[in-house]
Amino acid sequence: MPSKADRFIIGALDELVTLQHDAAVPVVVSALVSAAGVATARAPGHGFSSGDEVEISGADAPPYLGRVVVTVVDVDTFTYAVPFGTPDVANGTITATYQGDGQGGRRDNWQDVATVWASVIAAAAIERIQTQAMTAAIAYHVRIWDRPDVHAADRLTWGTRTLEIVGLVRTVQHRIPFLELDCTEAD
Repeated sequence: MPSKADRFIIGALDELVTLQHDAAVPVVVSALVSAAGVATARAPGHGFSSGDEVEISGADAPPYLGRVVVTVVDVDTFTYAVPFGTPDVANGTITATYQGDGQGGRRDNWQDVATVWASVIAAAAIERIQTQAMTAAIAYHVRIWDRPDVHAADRLTWGTRTLEIVGLVRTVQHRIPFLELDCTEAD
């Protein structure tokens, strides 16, 4: 990590922010069988809800694979539709990974990736109507040293604030690669 003196010379990266990825954790499927067009998966403590969209991977039989909508039987078992004629048993290192709630929503599973030096500037205050009520948001411009693992789907935490990345541009100034991030403060 650069020294405090280096930060001021390079471009006033004088705030610490934490980069976070939303990382859905794969759940191990210990058994996967099918009968009459319904696959039954045993995945102890899976944490899914009926209607969730889940990505099934690692099975040796392709009809079991892909993004599916699950129906929860109990805390250890869920089912989903498969084509008739699907092999009775699937083998392999099978996992189920939460993708969404089936209605466009998603549970957050943010994990810290790195704490980095940044320049954080409040760029604008924004008011908008959302669900028939006026809401306010603050837009920020954040500059960090370039990192290949930063994506628009990531977010930053800065003190008690959560900043959602809405756009990013890679730039070079004085032969130093930076990431310019446009962010809004999350509600």
